[in-house]
Amino acid sequence: MKITKFTNILIIVLFVFILSACVNNATTQPQPTSTDLVEPTRLESSATTNPVETAVIEESKNIYIHLENADLYFPDQTVLAELSSSMMELGYEVLTSNDLPDADQSFSFTLLFEPSQETLSHFQSDNIERYLIVQENGDLTIEKPSTVFVMSPADRLFIAGYLSALISNDWRIGGLLPPISYQNSTADKVFQNGVIFLCGRCAPTFGPIVKFPITALLSNPEDNEFTLQAYGEISTNKINTLFIPSAYLFDDLVILLKQSGVTIVSDAKSGVDQSDWIDYAIVDNLSDLIMDAISENGQQEELVTLPVKFSVYALSKELSPGKSDFISGMIENLQAGFISPYQIPNE
Repeated sequence: MKITKFTNILIIVLFVFILSACVNNATTQPQPTSTDLVEPTRLESSATTNPVETAVIEESKNIYIHLENADLYFPDQTVLAELSSSMMELGYEVLTSNDLPDADQSFSFTLLFEPSQETLSHFQSDNIERYLIVQENGDLTIEKPSTVFVMSPADRLFIAGYLSALISNDWRIGGLLPPISYQNSTADKVFQNGVIFLCGRCAPTFGPIVKFPITALLSNPEDNEFTLQAYGEISTNKINTLFIPSAYLFDDLVILLKQSGVTIVSDAKSGVDQSDWIDYAIVDNLSDLIMDAISENGQQEELVTLPVKFSVYALSKELSPGKSDFISGMIENLQAGFISPYQIPNE
């Protein structure tokens, strides 16, 4: 059969139609879901970028402790050392000195003990954020934000005399006192006032018959020989209770007192080395109040006045409930101003 030109054209059209149908019937490829989509990787810059460090400015925290008159309020100097250590644990830098700092030095707090007007004038600057002042009365006029701790150091000796009389047998009370004065009254006189306030004319029943308390003056805490000599002067009177500041205690003296059966009254706080030697201690909460003052958050009042309180600790011997109540009532009246440690009425 003869293939015409028309036939060739028809065959070509049919072939193209069949190919087109095959393409349309091809298997449909699955489309990627949202979970299958891969985010294109962002091109990193070839240049290296160093992170910028932001400097953190820490607020300076420091405390200056002026040691002038500190021994009047901290007779046990280990307590002052512990206070400084506690301040450092809070992150403060602590500077202690008997000398005044340079006027341009800056401090978060400055701790002063019975400061003179000259000392206060030295510190009247914008370089100190807040004063901490320990003094016997709270009548200072200060233009800076201040916390004033009102404390009578004579009260401790008065309480010591009263306590010694309360626990002694036959009123046989002795006292070894430092050569210092409070408001023109010597330390031994204040101690004697505390004894007399309880027992009046404290005369024993048995000999040697003398009027108690018997006292002697000390020299300095480092002069152990002088302290032994002072004790020897009063020990002939058969004392059975002795008050002595903890700064003057040392091994040989404590052994002698214990062998003689003498009850030791002092001021060492529980937990320090000397507390193991002492039977009764007259302590205060001054350190706790100071730590609270530097630990408070937020803005304090311009002037805060806080009374320092005394208490009696029986460290190795016990006070009966009746005697505890008796002395607690006396301390409350003393610190309320109803009793003066400097003058005892004759009646």
